[in-house]
Amino acid sequence: MDGVIDLVVERADANPERLAEELAGLGIAAYRGVSTGGGRVRVHVTPGLPDADRAAIRAAVARHDPARQSHQQQVAAARRAALDGLRKAWPEWTGADKDTFLRLLAAEWGLIPEE
Repeated sequence: MDGVIDLVVERADANPERLAEELAGLGIAAYRGVSTGGGRVRVHVTPGLPDADRAAIRAAVARHDPARQSHQQQVAAARRAALDGLRKAWPEWTGADKDTFLRLLAAEWGLIPEE
């Protein structure tokens, strides 16, 4: 990435998707993304990051809870759970099951927003 430097924080566990949401929520204009691996979190920022922003990023990484899921991870888990509930013979489906299926299908096709 041209024009980007890494702020490296030692941290063995992280949920990169959730951490990216948390860091983006700080509203730091220099923030460009995050990557993990090798027991480190690399926060990609533009050069010239103010000390206050650097401290805010380090604090966010320190308080990050890797067990918490990102919004997209929660949506995917809810979708999987709903689909698992539909794994039964057609005659066993209730009206609520059919509504669930139609809602999932409509969301998949982009006709309605995913919940």
